[in-house]
Amino acid sequence: MNNSRGGNILISFQDVSFQYKESDPYVLKNINLEIEQGEWVSIVGHNGSGKSTAAKLMNGLAIATEGEVVVDERAVSEETIYEIRRKLGMVFQNPENQFVGTTVADDVAFGMENLGVERSEMEVRLKQSLEAVRMKGYEDQEPHRLSGGQKQRIAIAGILAMQPEVIVFDEATTMLDPRGKKDLLDTIQELRKERNLTIVTITHDLNEASYSDRVIVLNQGEVHFEGTPRKLLEQHEMLPLIGLEAPFVTELHQQIKKHGLTITHEPLHYKELVDELWKLHLKK
Repeated sequence: MNNSRGGNILISFQDVSFQYKESDPYVLKNINLEIEQGEWVSIVGHNGSGKSTAAKLMNGLAIATEGEVVVDERAVSEETIYEIRRKLGMVFQNPENQFVGTTVADDVAFGMENLGVERSEMEVRLKQSLEAVRMKGYEDQEPHRLSGGQKQRIAIAGILAMQPEVIVFDEATTMLDPRGKKDLLDTIQELRKERNLTIVTITHDLNEASYSDRVIVLNQGEVHFEGTPRKLLEQHEMLPLIGLEAPFVTELHQQIKKHGLTITHEPLHYKELVDELWKLHLKK
């Protein structure tokens, strides 16, 4: 299925609403969104905005109350869950919740065993997946003894080994320090290019969202904004009103503007800001 931009739609929400119980308020209300094959989309929102529920709807951890979630032209339902999960893998906030093996190798192999992958093929995928996340040599280590960043890499390796088309990261960087977070995001970026993966990140962190091609902001269960990360940061005055914190580089840019310095476009990263300031200096 193609959209108006000509891209191949891999995930779509079609008039989707969701509530956990009939007596509960709706967590999501009449959501419509599309994610293209090969795209990196961040779904952003404050706690309670519905973003993690949207992730659960994608792989059948929850089923839409109204409307339809479609993954690779298959509507997500109790009947299609197994098929959907072959296409779409998830990495969660706490990777320990995904560990089932006593060693790294056992853990990465677990998902492949469930898919019935032959032993010879399993060994090849195990090696490739650990190399892809730079964890080769850790096969015999106990997952629980690894650092937070290493645990997330092993969780990703386990998903990669199953060769999905989409990986959803549900607040996967929350428990990492700044260095670990950047390393993980750089790894995701590399994997996406190498394997032509479709990436969905669920986050409240706009620094993390700046890595993506497109941002969808949820607020009170509805789509509040959809566009590029730069377009979102240009609307910095709106962010606190919907429970989001502007990145420090955005705040710094606003202070610079107050001192009469005009920069061509909203910077996404410190390097962009420094480059723009250097251009202004050279013009003087």
